[in-house]
Amino acid sequence: MFSAFRNLYNSFPKLRISMTSPTKDDPLGYSPSVEDVLAFKDLLLNQFDLPLELIDTIVDYAEYWPHTSTTTNTSSSVMAGRDGENRFILRSYPLGFVPNQELEDPGQMLSQYRISYQYMEPKPWPESRTVPHTATEEVFKLWLAKSRPRNKHPCRKIVFRLKSYDQGWGGNPDDRGTYRGSMTWFDVGIEKVSATKETTLLEAWELAPFPQFRLNGDLYEPQEDPNVSRPPLVCSLRTIKPPTIATPKEIDPIFEPPFKKQEDGEDMDPNTPSSPQNPFSGTVPQPPPKQQTVYKFDHHLLSSDDTLQHNLSATRESREYTITWSCDDHIHPETPEANALREIGRGGATANGDYVRNMEVGDVVTVWAKARFPGWVNNVQDVSIDLYWAV
Repeated sequence: MFSAFRNLYNSFPKLRISMTSPTKDDPLGYSPSVEDVLAFKDLLLNQFDLPLELIDTIVDYAEYWPHTSTTTNTSSSVMAGRDGENRFILRSYPLGFVPNQELEDPGQMLSQYRISYQYMEPKPWPESRTVPHTATEEVFKLWLAKSRPRNKHPCRKIVFRLKSYDQGWGGNPDDRGTYRGSMTWFDVGIEKVSATKETTLLEAWELAPFPQFRLNGDLYEPQEDPNVSRPPLVCSLRTIKPPTIATPKEIDPIFEPPFKKQEDGEDMDPNTPSSPQNPFSGTVPQPPPKQQTVYKFDHHLLSSDDTLQHNLSATRESREYTITWSCDDHIHPETPEANALREIGRGGATANGDYVRNMEVGDVVTVWAKARFPGWVNNVQDVSIDLYWAV
């Protein structure tokens, strides 16, 4: 049996490449498609009559998984300050969505959103508000037919690649060149997809979360008139992390008109004792200030144990980071292994595997760049997200 498997292994060069270490020229190694994985599983099933559970174990051991990738196309500087110190940088494709060049395929993202989708800035959406999802199940059914995820939680690993540096000065001199005292870092968020069959984008705040994008609406069910295409499906992205909080905001009161009206409809003389314009008539009554609820993302003031990666403190030279979150990670935050992560700028709770294991179809990974306190700048040169799932 071992000899037969070795012959099969030798006949599958793509599998051999995927099981070898990545090279400098090809850091990801060979990337199998969904069809490649299914073909290999069929070979193991038909030639060796292996149980499906064992086949899945072999595939997982080889990390023979398809993946999607997104990457930034411009650099940016995130400066500490009230308005700009929490900046959205990049999002992944939804788990279960496989982009391809056939834009007319059902469920594919329309061409005008292929690039902008990755960078559209999210808006807060309160948890109490409903989310339009009349076509969500229909869209997921389309995506699953293409991506063939193994189960409800198919994500196997997420690979983040960062290239960044800070302002090159400041902080405690003893922290220079280390990750201690670093006030620039990256955090990871999550969004969820919902879909509707509306004919226009639901840009109004009260209607649906933002950002939004469209999918090809020609679904697989037969239509009454094949010459008439369905309207595109509208997908919304609701941000789950960072969470949305509500804060009251006072707005300017609405003042009375300059002259109070008499009963007969004529303006009162401002010199009369009872006129609001008479400075000797006492305090002019003012309506109480009105309050308006403002929604915003709740970002921590300081980095936490969920931090993806810090920059080196006070170091001008850019550095590249490759961080892998795996479903097999089980490092507890209160262990020496977690302390070792903190020494290299990562959060101590980022290797427990929970984020990866809890991802569901339709979930989106996001990366945020942070900077805190005057003078600190997070110079972001490159960010990419690779999302792997089991077939």
